[in-house]
Amino acid sequence: MRYTGDRIRQIDSTNYDTDIEALFYVPPAGHYPTRNGFYAFTESDRHEYLSEYTLGAQAYARAIAKGQPAEAARRLLPSGYRQNFTMAGTIRSVFHWLDQRILADSQAEAQTLAWMALDELEKWEPELFGWYRKNRAGKNTLAP
Repeated sequence: MRYTGDRIRQIDSTNYDTDIEALFYVPPAGHYPTRNGFYAFTESDRHEYLSEYTLGAQAYARAIAKGQPAEAARRLLPSGYRQNFTMAGTIRSVFHWLDQRILADSQAEAQTLAWMALDELEKWEPELFGWYRKNRAGKNTLAP
């Protein structure tokens, strides 16, 4: 939160004009799979989330203005704030991570990130990650 919070803490809670979706992820309306079926996320749900996220961001900004450190004030934020993601590991550990996150019953955001990572990794090592895409992606095998 030390770094992610900088974008949020600059919010003027009395004149909030930052695009809330630049700070927080709210999925588009649609039907999303769960382990037990599907759930509907409507436009009304989206607007409700955006409103709640705005209130959380404003409360966070007020807490920072009162002198609270970002690490303490973050309890006021919803968990969907946008962050950068950095990953390091061996090919084996990357395969294992992909095996766990590309699955159809994984969290939608984790699935999207995993597919995006695979697309990027395939640019760097087309034979190895092309093989992975063809033979392992989405098949829930354990890393060798």
